[in-house]
This record gives sequence, structure tokens and C-alpha cells, in this order.
Amino acid sequence: MAAIETASGRKAEVMGKPYRPMMEAIARRLADHRRIAVVGDQAATDLAGGA
Repeated sequence: MAAIETASGRKAEVMGKPYRPMMEAIARRLADHRRIAVVGDQAATDLAGGA
């Protein structure tokens, strides 16, 4: 992480599902789609993110 921050000159923002700003960005991008599949490795976070 430090190498990426140094190379980019920016501080990284660490996030994970269901991080609201990330999920809102995904929702905007997929707004025109009727059916969306969510695939993941942890049911609790993946289902919350899919909702």
C-alpha cells in the first residue's frame, strides 16, 4: 500500500463491502440494468452489498 501511495502521491482509502460510497458508485454505473448477479466469498457482506 505504501508503495502505491508513494508512486501516486495520494493517500489510499481502504474500503470493503458493503462500503456505502463504493456501493453507490456501482449502483449508478449499473442503473440501466434490470438483472445483476453478485458473486463473492462471504455471504453476509456480499448479500448486503447486493441489496
